Amino acid sequence: MNYRHGLIVSSIILILVSIAYSKLYCIGFSNPDDDWMLFYNPLVKDASLSCSYFKVLFLSKNGAQYSPINTLYYALIFKINEFDPYYYHIFSFIFHVANGFIIYKISYRLLNDFQVDQTNSISLITTLLWLVSPVNVESVVWVSASKVVLFTFFSLLSFWEYLAYIKNGNKVRLILCMLYFIMAFLCKEQAVLLPIILFLYIMSLRKFRGENINWRDKLFLLFLFIVMFFLSVTAINISGQGFSTMSKYPFIQRLLLSFYCLYFYISSTLIPIDLHFHYPFPMKVGEIIPTLYYIFPILFIVIMYNVYHVLRSKRMNWFYFFCASAYIVNIGVCLQIVPLNRNAITADRYTYLPSFFFYLLIFTAILQWLRSLRTRTNYYLVLCLFTIYLIYFISYSNILVLNWNKISIK
Repeated sequence: MNYRHGLIVSSIILILVSIAYSKLYCIGFSNPDDDWMLFYNPLVKDASLSCSYFKVLFLSKNGAQYSPINTLYYALIFKINEFDPYYYHIFSFIFHVANGFIIYKISYRLLNDFQVDQTNSISLITTLLWLVSPVNVESVVWVSASKVVLFTFFSLLSFWEYLAYIKNGNKVRLILCMLYFIMAFLCKEQAVLLPIILFLYIMSLRKFRGENINWRDKLFLLFLFIVMFFLSVTAINISGQGFSTMSKYPFIQRLLLSFYCLYFYISSTLIPIDLHFHYPFPMKVGEIIPTLYYIFPILFIVIMYNVYHVLRSKRMNWFYFFCASAYIVNIGVCLQIVPLNRNAITADRYTYLPSFFFYLLIFTAILQWLRSLRTRTNYYLVLCLFTIYLIYFISYSNILVLNWNKISIK
């Protein structure tokens, strides 16, 4: 894609994303969490940016969460016009668009690494759908979810630097990869999963090329895993986060609820319907789990069995393996297998980063299938369906943005 073409396509994507979030200026702060995360946080209003300030910032927690860079982000925005919600929302939107740009770059590189055809088309579609996806609205619109957008930004940068290192061998890229990894962790603890993603990538790529992982890759990944361990211990010690009432459910119920969570995240990412702020547990502790929930593990086994047999004969199976495993690893911590300290069974914001790998996998498979048909009739039919799908995403996201005004602080 030449510069002029790229500028036109980028402008069109930006316009479509702006339409999806056109009601953003109407939204104020929200009743859930914005008070303790922002208003009553002394590190936001009294940010002297001195050495003593940074010492307190990085050695303290906010509520039950350790996210010092997110708090610093609030403090810097506060200096613009104090608690004016417009600036908090506009910066979340800017970071969301920046994440989309990095996602395009990463998608393009991954597809090239695994020699997938239609690289540019798949990258653009993945980026566009991710940017306007209704399931990502919560992360962008809710001020208290800014740490999700920020941790994704630095995680993507870290991943991009590692991809660049694999291509050109520049060791400066490894230093930047580590730096961005640590910054991602200081936004949200979920970033500790990044070394696993990097390991899955290099393993899949080497297997695809018929190579072994070299000692340099092993050494760097080992170092990352050691850093991951110490960061995790630090976060646990600072946060002191406990478990929710989910731990009180019997094991079989927890297992069934975990399969339901996985179904919810996949279905909401692919066909978002009835998305809202809070998803309560389907029953109280001690009550019988609804019969419907026994279907989800069976459904999962059937789908995985068929997917395995379809992809087994594909040359790109290592690419699909990487995307699927990266998605599962990222979303796996949110499946309540290990009970989370949350009063909801699921949350839209947990899919923000994982949905990138999901869309990349799905749309690669669809475009490769479409290319194999080699008929214009099917091509135009799929193009029409995609247009409807895109319009639905944009329209629903626009509605969800405005719906947040209903839970805003008046």
